[in-house]
Amino acid sequence: MPNHSNGKPALLNFNEAGEAYDSDDKKPVILCLGKPDVHYSEAYSVKVLFDLAAFYDALPLYENLAAILLCQHAADEALPVIRQHPNTALILVFCDEPCLYPHDGNIPTEQQLTSAWQAWQQAYASYPELGKTHNPQDLLLAYLALRGDCLLTPERDLSSALSYRYPVLELFDLGDSQYFLKQAMRDELMSPVSLVDRVRQCTHCGHNKLNYVDLCPQCSSLDIKQQSAIHCFTCGHVGEQQRFMDGGRLVCPNCLTALRHIGADYDRPLENMECNSCQSFFIEAKVVARCLHCDHENDPSDLNIAQIQSFRITDKAKFRLRVALDERFSLDLGEQVSRDYLHWLVDWQLGLSRRHQIEFALLCLSFNRVEQAVDELGAAQVYRMIGQLGTQVKDRLRVTDVICQYEDHSYLLLLPNLPVDHLTVVQQKMRQLSQLVEGSSALDMAVSYYHAPSELVEGENGEFLIARLLAEASGHD
Repeated sequence: MPNHSNGKPALLNFNEAGEAYDSDDKKPVILCLGKPDVHYSEAYSVKVLFDLAAFYDALPLYENLAAILLCQHAADEALPVIRQHPNTALILVFCDEPCLYPHDGNIPTEQQLTSAWQAWQQAYASYPELGKTHNPQDLLLAYLALRGDCLLTPERDLSSALSYRYPVLELFDLGDSQYFLKQAMRDELMSPVSLVDRVRQCTHCGHNKLNYVDLCPQCSSLDIKQQSAIHCFTCGHVGEQQRFMDGGRLVCPNCLTALRHIGADYDRPLENMECNSCQSFFIEAKVVARCLHCDHENDPSDLNIAQIQSFRITDKAKFRLRVALDERFSLDLGEQVSRDYLHWLVDWQLGLSRRHQIEFALLCLSFNRVEQAVDELGAAQVYRMIGQLGTQVKDRLRVTDVICQYEDHSYLLLLPNLPVDHLTVVQQKMRQLSQLVEGSSALDMAVSYYHAPSELVEGENGEFLIARLLAEASGHD
């Protein structure tokens, strides 16, 4: 394969006869790792690469990319790279080779490819803002939405901590699957469809590789056994049956009384287990769940329980992809801080307030009907309203105030050193804002407030306080 002088990877096109040719036209491109067995007409520009590094270099080169075909052994390595590259994260990928990760099916015929690509293009047209996002979470949501709302399903994998994995989440490098899914459900971006399994986790490390073992309740020894025991009524001695045998007769080894009649001379105690370490008898062993990963011994009643479920994206997630990714649907309030930094700041302010009675206020500004407002008023009108609101809010902020866009349509404003009597002024300004925006009733701007130290609650931290304010704002009528 010849090398190009510009340093780009050597690419070949193939016609229906399988002959190589060069073409720089704007035909839909099929990028192949290895030569496919299927031939495609000149309606497509087929680019074939055999070197994996050259294939990775080619991923950002084509705007009119119709599909990627993985035709040689490397799918397990190539697919995560494809899905984590912004140019190819959502593209159709077909593969005939065994693969750990989901893809769009086996290498298609030209008719099958054309049908799949046209369906993909039609779905993509419904989400005009997708090209602006490089956020892995949004790319995952878009990946599912563009494939007919396909489900996010778990696969059994005994090497993983929970014995299940979500391959699609791994493709988009979304970290701990259980944490991501909890956050996505909390934000109403994913909803469970069906319960696949329920697994118990070690309270120490979170793994579910557990061995349930019976231990002596007295000394916790593993060396226990079931044993037939006898209780002598004469002296009260209890011991295993074999020790009472003497020449074919039952004789108490402690007081040498001949035991003839059960119920009169002796009985069999309920304790039918014996510890070989401390020789105690007991009815039930102590059961512990010993983690095979970290060796921690758990009380079975304390084990964490994880629900392994399949999920689908919600209508709210589709709206986020369709509208919320458009920056015109966000208040322009200037430089903002992250969620984690806001949590730290609020905790810090709460600590100062408890120790030194330092005053501050926290405001939650939330728009609860953006989807309905777009339907009722049109996107252009909602753009205008949000732009006007952003200008008005920014004009009322102090240099020391801290802003965080906490959710798609919810904002937290931290106002340090704000006396409680000034909070009334802030509330009045917020009411004026909602009246200034024409049609704001359709947009439903809701505000919830908190002031410290006047409203301090023992044990409440920043994250819990913010969740409470968000709940108050979302419940606004």
